[in-house]
Amino acid sequence: MKEKSSNGSKIFSVIFIVLVLAALLYIYNMYKENYFGDFVRAEYNAHISEFKRDRQIKYGSHDSYKIISNEFNDAMISKTVSVTPNTPYRVSCMIKTDEVLTQNINSIAGAGICIADTTECSKAITGTTDWTKVEFMFDSKDRTEVSIGFRLGSYTDDCKGTAWFSDLKLEVGVTPKNTEWKIVCFVFDNLDVTIEKDGKQIRVQESMTQADKQDMKDNMARAKSSFKTLSNYNMTVEYEIIEIKDPITTISHDDANGYYVSPSDISKLIQKYVEIGEYDFIFAAVKFGEEIGPDLDEQNNWIGLGGMDYHDIGFANIRLPNDEKSYIYKYDANINLFPEEAFIHEFCHTLERISKENGYEYPILHDYEKYGYKNEAKYGLMKWYGDFMSQNIKQSHGRKLGIDPNIYQIKPIHKSSFNYAMEIEFDKDPDNIIEEIRAIINTIANAGKNIKIGETDNT
Repeated sequence: MKEKSSNGSKIFSVIFIVLVLAALLYIYNMYKENYFGDFVRAEYNAHISEFKRDRQIKYGSHDSYKIISNEFNDAMISKTVSVTPNTPYRVSCMIKTDEVLTQNINSIAGAGICIADTTECSKAITGTTDWTKVEFMFDSKDRTEVSIGFRLGSYTDDCKGTAWFSDLKLEVGVTPKNTEWKIVCFVFDNLDVTIEKDGKQIRVQESMTQADKQDMKDNMARAKSSFKTLSNYNMTVEYEIIEIKDPITTISHDDANGYYVSPSDISKLIQKYVEIGEYDFIFAAVKFGEEIGPDLDEQNNWIGLGGMDYHDIGFANIRLPNDEKSYIYKYDANINLFPEEAFIHEFCHTLERISKENGYEYPILHDYEKYGYKNEAKYGLMKWYGDFMSQNIKQSHGRKLGIDPNIYQIKPIHKSSFNYAMEIEFDKDPDNIIEEIRAIINTIANAGKNIKIGETDNT
């Protein structure tokens, strides 16, 4: 009887050990799938997306981060890091996608890199793709920390599909301090879009004339000189004019501005030039035609529309008139001595944005009447722009307002800022058994816990 009891105990012990090993294996697999370290998982629509670590599909030595959205959602993992103010940073990773779709046709969404709770983001990848390197450069501005996100979606649109993020890196660079701005004017020969008018879908096809293109060349040459003199030599400009023959096929619309060309409308047409050119500001010269609206109509009477940005590069529309006899962009001693005014005005909106983002005081560009300036015949608002750009708006108490001269040194971040980059520890998995055990405990405690995009994880 003792021998039978002993055999039973051995069998029980074996079963117990097997169960313990199975449980440990389950826990370990759960840990490997759900360990996100310091990364926070967030989604706009709760419980729609899945977040996993993938040991099979990865690019580097670490398990990849996998986001699965079977329904349209905005989902990301993010990590908050300390940064030095007014310093360039570059985030890079390898991204692989499977059937990633955007909810809207004209969309910047996809699998990419971003700074959470801002509009700052990299280009996005959609469709089914093999491993692709994506880089995102940003200026820390006046921030001391940022939350870097790896996202399937965007701040304007949702996605569905699967994305893997691997080989995550963070680098710090150095920005050369100079006040020479490199500006590009993209001249779009053709527009071929469908708009809605009076409840009907209307196809609009419009082409620039040689006279239109010459006006843009003349105004960019004049603007180069005006930027220097109006800023009191606080900035200089070098520029390029690039003619785009492929048509613009989508156009944006809102109630305030009517129809206009947004960065996403022309991203595919200009991206290759922007990546090589390292531009600090972008003009997009377009002609809309009568179908979209008559010249300077009462509701949307703009000839330039700025304040936008293309991956942190200032971006503005220059709208050409329909009337070939218009003198808006033509120099004439009797009619118009400041035809480049729209170029100057829209660039000043970017100076406003940079001042705001970096904590500088500045006057509102459209408040010229508040400070006693008038729109003059022939000269327009030339005096206002000069004092605005040279910080020479006089106040009764002797103080002068305008764009601080330091603003002209704060330009978009480019690849040349990282010629001598230094890598910062960013994506760190456990190095030893003690760290593994701690990670397992934390993973079990937080498994399945996601937060809503825009909220803060308090764990």
